[in-house]
Amino acid sequence: MTNPAIGLVWCVVQVYFYFKGIYRKRKLLFITTIILFLILPCIWTIRNYMTFNRFIPIKSNLFYDAYQANYFIPSGILDSRSFLNHPIITAPDPSSEYRSMTEPEFSDLYKRKFLENLLQDPKTYLVKVSNRFIAMLFIYPQYTEVSFFYNLICLLIHALWGMSLILIFLTRRHHADPQKVLAILFIGIYLMPYALITFYMRYFTPLIGLQALVISWGLDSLKVLSKNALYQHFPSFIKKD
Repeated sequence: MTNPAIGLVWCVVQVYFYFKGIYRKRKLLFITTIILFLILPCIWTIRNYMTFNRFIPIKSNLFYDAYQANYFIPSGILDSRSFLNHPIITAPDPSSEYRSMTEPEFSDLYKRKFLENLLQDPKTYLVKVSNRFIAMLFIYPQYTEVSFFYNLICLLIHALWGMSLILIFLTRRHHADPQKVLAILFIGIYLMPYALITFYMRYFTPLIGLQALVISWGLDSLKVLSKNALYQHFPSFIKKD
């Protein structure tokens, strides 16, 4: 729960519950959940202050990740080569950029680099965000070199969940289903920060269960859409949903 993206999801979901009336007679419980949302990510803030003696709300390397993904990596999507220059790899080298300054200085350097590039070239940033969005839903390049058939199977399975989301939106009866609305809200809010900053497949781990649900709902939607399409041509033989 100290993952800021999960904390953001938790907060938005509680607000959604509030407006749906779930907390109508339990306002204290609603306030408690919001306070917990504010407290849990503070574990990172406290850790950063104790380590760097400065206020850093969440990840201390946020701007390095943002610069790397948007103005260094051509696709905008992390892979095994992306980490060759990452501080986690270069830190042991006394001549590395990371070792030539303190970590707050390193963070400030990449904050300036990212913001300067964003102001000078926002189009590149928007292209990388689009690439990450496509990678999240449909076509995700493999993290390492793999065989053609393994890559093909992974691409097909990954694309299945993105197509399932589209099918759910196309099926009218799913729109009012609170379980599906909540699941899609959870997925969208969780993935939004990664689409805007940086992404690779490991960040999907908390969504595995929801992805399985989405695929099952998508297959159900495909069945409904297929039956409705057949009904248009063979109304006497097909029972419309």
